[in-house]
Amino acid sequence: MKRQLWRAQVNAHHCPPYQCCACSSGVLQVVPKTFISDETARSKAWRTDRQWDPDWIDYIFA
Repeated sequence: MKRQLWRAQVNAHHCPPYQCCACSSGVLQVVPKTFISDETARSKAWRTDRQWDPDWIDYIFA
């Protein structure tokens, strides 16, 4: 995995040009209205910490 690609913001409107691992010629793209993201369980658990900060939030996406 090229970790430097995932330093960019990923959301429903933008995804870095990640090469297809199956054919090596295509590029990963967001399919309109199918992007799903949610806060991770670990990130939700951190909210109980008295020093919690919104910068601690982590998301997972598909």
